[in-house]
Amino acid sequence: MANGALVPKAAIASGECGNEINIPVQAQHLPPSLKPGNRVNLIASGDKTTASVVLYGAVVQEMVEDGGTTTGKWSLTVRVHPNREPAVIDAIRGGNIDITKAANPGPDTNPCKTPPSNVDEKADSHVEAAQ
Repeated sequence: MANGALVPKAAIASGECGNEINIPVQAQHLPPSLKPGNRVNLIASGDKTTASVVLYGAVVQEMVEDGGTTTGKWSLTVRVHPNREPAVIDAIRGGNIDITKAANPGPDTNPCKTPPSNVDEKADSHVEAAQ
């Protein structure tokens, strides 16, 4: 293969990573412009004085509205690497969750970067072959 040749991502992708986890969240605790394909951080707070980022840069696979747009609940489905699943589940059970849009996903604590199947990735469908 020649240097600089384009290779379809599908030819080198290892398939889906991790498992999908559904995160219930109150509408006021997530950005209103959030949509499938966006990367998000999951922040959990155990009490009124502490909060920690549990998951960095997870790709939103699906969003389902379970109530009204300002006071209702949403369910976000994200793909989570198995090594992060226990922390995410603990955060969900703790009940105090905020979702932020990840402009810069931060440390790679979620190696699952699988985009949802309904997101158009034509602009990013090829990678340059390594030398």
